[in-house]
This record gives sequence, structure tokens and C-alpha cells, in this order.
Amino acid sequence: MKGMQNLNFTLSQGFIQIYCGEGKGKTTAALGLAIRHLGHGGRVLFCSFCKGYKSFFSGEKEFFKRLRLSNIKFKRFGNREKWEAPDNIDASDMEWAVRNWEYITKNSRNCTLLVIDEACAALKCGLIPEYTLLNFVKSKPQTLEIVLTGRDFPDKIKEQAGLISRIESEKHYFNTGVQAREGVEY
Repeated sequence: MKGMQNLNFTLSQGFIQIYCGEGKGKTTAALGLAIRHLGHGGRVLFCSFCKGYKSFFSGEKEFFKRLRLSNIKFKRFGNREKWEAPDNIDASDMEWAVRNWEYITKNSRNCTLLVIDEACAALKCGLIPEYTLLNFVKSKPQTLEIVLTGRDFPDKIKEQAGLISRIESEKHYFNTGVQAREGVEY
């Protein structure tokens, strides 16, 4: 376990990666990268926007909790039981978003991989202004890798990316009425 012993791991060059599209697997791809990064001794901050209380009980969070790794932190940002990109954003949602964006900016200094899951949904709902995210990614430390997930990002954000992977759905059982399944979707 050479990598796990090297908790001083750093990247010589960090990039912005975007996992976008209508297909299933954006968060899963980000988790796969997080696992690879941890295997090399990297420090991961995995932040999920627009996830409800119940939807953030996830197998991956429980897995990392059971391992008791000190080099990964999960943070769920959502103050509603269920989140469906509401049009009725209120003052408490905005207060929550400001506090949690401050958490990201403060704690991203202590990691080598930052995942902002559902960043696009947070942009679309107005929880994160586009210029805030744009300035953040433009001014990131050279050695920080950032992964942004979501359906479709504004062009100005995409211009900052070194990698964009679009995940499309050719066929999906959700369209037949199947609900999210424990152990598969969360």
C-alpha cells in the first residue's frame, strides 16, 4: 500500500474535469476517481449540492465511513428532505448555500481533489452564482484537481475545463417507472 502511506501526495498539475449529460453515472464516475486518488494517498473533499436528507444516505458514504479514512470528507449540502431543483428557492436555501460555499472555499485548501457534485443544479437554482464558481475555478491552486458534475454547464465554466466527459442515456429503466434502488443508485 505504497500510496496510502504517502499522505503528502500532491499533483504537479491539477485540472478541471466536468462530467455532464443526461445519463446516469456522473457521480459514480467522480467516486471512481476519488477512490483512485485515495489509493495514491490524495486528500479528497466530496461535496454534493441539491441532495435531500434521505437521498444522501448512500452506500459510498457508508463505505468510506466504515474504512475510517482520514483523507476523505463527504459533505452533503441540502436543507430539504427531498430535492428536485425547486423553483421556490427561499432565504433559508440561500443562507444555507452561502454557508456551504464558504465551507468549500475554506476546506478545499486542505485537499488535492475536490468534487462538487451537482454543481450545475446549484447554478441552475441560483444557489451558486455563475461568476462565483467561475472565479473559484480560475483561481484554484495549481495542484488542486476539481471535478464538477451536472447535466449541462455554462460555456464560461466549460472553457476552464481540461476534460469534459458527456454521459448520455441510451436506455434507462427509470423511464419504465423503476425508482432509485438502494445499493445501485445510492
